[in-house]
Amino acid sequence: MRILPVYLVTGFLGSGKSTLLEHIITGEGFPKEQMALIINDAGPLNVDAKLFRGKAARIAALTGGCACCATPLELIFQLKQYAADTGLAQVWVEASGLANTEDLLDCLTSRDLAGKIEIRQIIYVLDAKNFPRWLVNRWVHEAQARWADVIIINKTDQVSAADVANIRTQVGDWNAGARLLESEFGRVRLPDSDCGAGAARDWPALTLTGNGEHVSMKAFFVPLPRPVAREDLERILRELPAGVCRVKGFLRFRSAPDEWQLVHQVGNGELHAWRYEREVEHAGLVVIGLALDLQLARHALRQLGA
Repeated sequence: MRILPVYLVTGFLGSGKSTLLEHIITGEGFPKEQMALIINDAGPLNVDAKLFRGKAARIAALTGGCACCATPLELIFQLKQYAADTGLAQVWVEASGLANTEDLLDCLTSRDLAGKIEIRQIIYVLDAKNFPRWLVNRWVHEAQARWADVIIINKTDQVSAADVANIRTQVGDWNAGARLLESEFGRVRLPDSDCGAGAARDWPALTLTGNGEHVSMKAFFVPLPRPVAREDLERILRELPAGVCRVKGFLRFRSAPDEWQLVHQVGNGELHAWRYEREVEHAGLVVIGLALDLQLARHALRQLGA
């Protein structure tokens, strides 16, 4: 019986998981016509899944919660469908930034998937720039890192060599057996992964019980159908409460009202925007952060659409 290889990409909010996948899929020789992609987004709008349209043979979006706790049955169902598709050679799963890897592995090793899939590689992407700040949720990082075969320290161009060395020490304490790689903008060659040749893992030897923990965060969507002033948006985003971890979505700027932009920001860092050439169904921003701070963020961003 054919067993479908699965690659799992984990990492906290804004670490660069989608950017990494973009480089993998568009890399020379990558068999994207035989590859399926499952994108899980904890927010109410799956922005990342829209970016990959047309870049893989099959794409599924799991939206509105983490696959490990909110949509596990959808994840299992989708993988069963892909396992039955003889045209597929591999599946890549991008987990929500809030996902508990141990609980995800409970899904991936369920009885329903036994003999149908095998986990070839787990990749944990770490945001070097925001890593110290995110350590308020240290257990999330540690839980994601300790299951990884490969740990990618991303955004190394935005920190010092000493910072990178400290991060390598930290994640090495969490998972001494993982291969550590460094990258800028997710540009890195993964070992034995580009053509689905990673070695199968001996998952039956592990105890996967899930610890029931989860990050106490919420998400909301602010519609912004009319063009907004970029300077106003940047000012509001700079002033957002510290508990806001991620902002992303599609909107238009008043300086170019006929052009859609894909925008994203990690924490209160720099706003990044790229022209988006495709049709936009839902104009606005998804915000993810600590529940107590989100009401302030929602009120501030709504002023843009007033």
